[in-house]
Amino acid sequence: MNDGPNALFIQTWNDILTPKWLEFRHVFAANSMANQKAVEQYLTVRPGERVLDIGCSFGESCVWLADAVGPEGTVVGLDCNQSFIDIARKETEGRPEISYLCGDGQTLDLGEERFDLCFSRFGVMFFAQHILAFRNFHKAMKPGGRVFFIVWRGQSENVCFDQCKKIALNYLPQPGDDAQTCGPGPFFLFDKERNRHFLEAAGFTDVVHHPIDILAPMGRNMDEAVRFQMQIGPMGEIIREAGALGLQKLPEIEREVRAFLSGYETPEGISLPTASWAIQATKP
Repeated sequence: MNDGPNALFIQTWNDILTPKWLEFRHVFAANSMANQKAVEQYLTVRPGERVLDIGCSFGESCVWLADAVGPEGTVVGLDCNQSFIDIARKETEGRPEISYLCGDGQTLDLGEERFDLCFSRFGVMFFAQHILAFRNFHKAMKPGGRVFFIVWRGQSENVCFDQCKKIALNYLPQPGDDAQTCGPGPFFLFDKERNRHFLEAAGFTDVVHHPIDILAPMGRNMDEAVRFQMQIGPMGEIIREAGALGLQKLPEIEREVRAFLSGYETPEGISLPTASWAIQATKP
């Protein structure tokens, strides 16, 4: 994966984001599970089906899908991060229905007409060329197969990230075009009509968007929630790219983040409003 349209994005995932994802794995898992529960009413996974889980991370969603397809089905987890895949393989030993691929979903040969369902939980927003990525998934699906993607809506709708970005920009400059990034960004698939265009151009039909609005966990306590916001997402990128100035301004930024998060503190931790789409489509 040293070349290709997503090579620099994949390098960021492997070099910069891996330690952060490891530290906050439980926060991501709780957040994703909250969204997953909210979309179960729209998603049907049948016993015996073959499922591709795109951007599977540590494999928690693969286990959930494998429980649904049963021993006669299969789940293939796909991620560009070798560290994630290594952990997922270790933690799902003894589950022969689960296997993994490490590679770029936009270009990796996934075979033809293998899968009944292509699923993703916040894993398809980062491709350089979404139509080509979706065409690759389309090729790998059986006729009548379905896609089901959970993606973030617009940043302004996600208070959990938008307000902290604004706080960071009170002290630090917006990262330039040369910033090291993980792709177009977590909010790239916010627009329903553009998403529909991407999927239809890739060969899918019957595109439907379901809005998901929930309170999602962002930390078990205030200190953890502050660290999470300052290392992950738009605020984390702004601080990282600002270098020495970012370190200098950390105390002031942290004070404002704490004041903001205090409005969402509960005995169970910090939960913030999030907004996502559950996107469904079909391969004719």
